[in-house]
Amino acid sequence: MPTPKPEPKYNCTQAELYAICKTGWGSYAENLADFTAFKTIYTALFGTDALGEVTAAQLMPDDQARGAAAEMLRISMTEAANTAILKWKSLRAYIKSSYPAAMVKPQEEAAGYGYYETATNYDWEDLTELLKSGATFITNNTAALTTGGMPAGFALAYTNAQTAFNDLYDDFKDSEQDSVEGTDVKMEANNDIYDKLIDMFEDGIIIYDNNAAKRKRFIFEQVKSLVTPPGGGGGGGIPATSLVVKGKVTHSVTGDPIVSAQVQANDVADPANVQVVNTNATGDYFIKFDGMAAGASISMHHRVTAPGFVTEDKNINMTVGQTHTVNVAMLPNP
Repeated sequence: MPTPKPEPKYNCTQAELYAICKTGWGSYAENLADFTAFKTIYTALFGTDALGEVTAAQLMPDDQARGAAAEMLRISMTEAANTAILKWKSLRAYIKSSYPAAMVKPQEEAAGYGYYETATNYDWEDLTELLKSGATFITNNTAALTTGGMPAGFALAYTNAQTAFNDLYDDFKDSEQDSVEGTDVKMEANNDIYDKLIDMFEDGIIIYDNNAAKRKRFIFEQVKSLVTPPGGGGGGGIPATSLVVKGKVTHSVTGDPIVSAQVQANDVADPANVQVVNTNATGDYFIKFDGMAAGASISMHHRVTAPGFVTEDKNINMTVGQTHTVNVAMLPNP
């Protein structure tokens, strides 16, 4: 029976979990003598090791970091796809000039035209089939295509474009798989540090059964309320050290949502702190930065791109601990 996908045991964000763990193990260190008297396994090294496990889990790449790597590959793959599609369109032009009008349609279909519409909408599997069919057609019909005007170097140029796309697509699929595996590994590490913290907290509650003030320091929800105050620092429930950028991307003329528009946001003062996402089926997007200085005012570079539209590019002043809504109405390319 296959191992089930791990699910979080903790009812909080990852950033909150790490902060709660660090606070909890800090309380443990402050009261080490009481814990050691209760159980001999509780030593200074026990607490130090627990904090080390928290740090190790925190340093594992999160979904956003892994997603950014996959997104950069997707951008490169899209560029390679556009180049390859142009080569196939050139092949189609050679077919039209190489065969009688009545034969053009069946020859285009033999070259993969059935995949063309979905391939040009970036259906990667259909694009792979389109390019493969085109390559086979070139191999089987070189003489006729040459008579119709296909240059001598076109077959090699087509193969190079096809190979460039296929290589990037293979890397992209591998990256997607790595992302899934990495998510599971980080989730398991998070669950492990949560379990260890809860075990210690349960003992702390027993140790301080007659000391309500101390006992609160070992109750998960109590510590969570300290890490994330109600309202999340005025940002609609987000942690005080997080910043959320969300919104909707639409067509400026029709008002229709733009699906799969790419939205990039980064701290101008720290360009490496960048998030890249795509809009969903309703044109909405959501970006969350964690681990920032609480209450800090930053300049956020906000960039939106979509095929067929003018790029939106601007800097916006934002405050950490708050949610910022940035809606974008994109102008069609002239």
